[in-house]
Amino acid sequence: MVIFNFLIWQTKQFYEKFILILIGKNPKNLEKLQKLISRQLGKGYFTSIAVEVEYLCKLIDMFKPSEISVFFDIGEHVGEYTNELQKLKPQFHVYLFEPTPQSLKILRKKFLGHSFARIIPLALSNKKGSALLSQFPNLNQLNSILKQNYSHHNKYASSKILVKTITLDNFVSKFQVQPDVIKIDCEGSDWAVLNGGLRTIRKTKIVQFEFSESVMPARRYFRDFFNFFKGLNFDIYRITPLGLIPIREYSIDLESFYPTNYLCVNIALLINSEREKKAY
Repeated sequence: MVIFNFLIWQTKQFYEKFILILIGKNPKNLEKLQKLISRQLGKGYFTSIAVEVEYLCKLIDMFKPSEISVFFDIGEHVGEYTNELQKLKPQFHVYLFEPTPQSLKILRKKFLGHSFARIIPLALSNKKGSALLSQFPNLNQLNSILKQNYSHHNKYASSKILVKTITLDNFVSKFQVQPDVIKIDCEGSDWAVLNGGLRTIRKTKIVQFEFSESVMPARRYFRDFFNFFKGLNFDIYRITPLGLIPIREYSIDLESFYPTNYLCVNIALLINSEREKKAY
C-alpha cells in the first residue's frame, strides 16, 4: 500500500512538472488551461441543442416508452429545443412556456396548428400573479424576471414589460396534465420554478436545468439545487463533451457559474418502470 501511494505521488509530481513546462510561467496560459479543463468537465460547455436532446433521450429510453409522452419546455425561447426533440421523439406532446412577446411571435409562426405543441404565454415562478420581465435587445434568451446585471459582458437590459406568472403546480392542477419530462432554462428564476412545482416534480421522471451566473440575483448556489433533487431521490448528471458525468456528492468545486446543464432522473419512478418492463 505504501509503495502504491508513493507511485501515485510520483505520478502527480511528474504531471505537475509536465504542465509547468507546457505552459511556462505565464499565468494567462494557466488560466486558459483551467478553462479548457473546466469545459471538458461540462462547466461552461456550450454544447449544441442537438447534443443536449440526444443525452436527454438516452435517459428517456431507460423508461417504458408508454410511460413518457408529455414534455414541458419552460423558457423555450424560439423553439430550437422542441425542433430537435421532435426529430427523436415525434410522439411527444410539448408545452412551450415563454413570456417574451418577440419569442412568442416566432413560436406561433413555427408551431401554431401543430397538434403536438401547445404554446403557453406565461412565466413560471413560485407564485401566481405578475412580474417585470427585463428585456435585452437582440438577446431575448437573456430576458429574465430577475434583476440581472451583465454589464461585465457589455450587455444591458433596454426595457421592462409586465408579464403574467403562474406556478408549475397551479398550471398542472388547473389543466390536469402531468409532465413526464421538464426542461427549465429561465435565466435565474429556475429556483423559483422548482419551488413552485414541488408536487409536480415529485411525479416527474426527468428534469433538465441550467446553472449559471443568472442565479446570482436569487442568491442561490448549486448546493441548493443538489440538495433539492437529492431530497426528492433524483440522480444528477452533468452534460459534458465526455458524456454524462454523475454527481453523487456535493463539493464546493461544483460551484461554477459558467453555464452548465444538468439532467436529473427520478430513481423511484425509474425502478418502478424497470420492474414493469421485466414483468412485461
